[in-house]
Amino acid sequence: MAKDKEKIENNTNVESRRFPRLDIPVDIEYGIFKKESSQEGKAVTKNISAGGICLIVYEKIEIDTILDIRSNLKDINYIIKARGKVVWNSYFTTMSDNIAHYDLGIEFVEIKDEDRQKLSQYVLNLKFGAEFGEHDELPRNIPEYRRTNREIL
Repeated sequence: MAKDKEKIENNTNVESRRFPRLDIPVDIEYGIFKKESSQEGKAVTKNISAGGICLIVYEKIEIDTILDIRSNLKDINYIIKARGKVVWNSYFTTMSDNIAHYDLGIEFVEIKDEDRQKLSQYVLNLKFGAEFGEHDELPRNIPEYRRTNREIL
């Protein structure tokens, strides 16, 4: 019980992320660029945030691989373009198809400010079911969100 109290006091049980994350499938097109060839594919996200995405793919893509990513956020009819770096990968299979799948953790390394802002608002709108405008306040009772200079971190 003392350890639980310590966790709460130290806030170690709260996930601290720079950007809010939303578990939602979003269609993604990606390209892997190498000196000798290029490879393209389609995938779906496991979750998204303004800082990166988790993709589900059918091929292993190595850590540190750079991907060009494109997605149309259909609900708001806005195309996001970003360049991301694979920071982790994880193999899994499902009982329904017994085919190899990979989760890829991708951190955006290049994204236009406007695209990051649109993606951030998209995540907040879906997560909280309300419209968050440029000057709206984030819910203060949610510890994973912070406000600095009126920007969403």
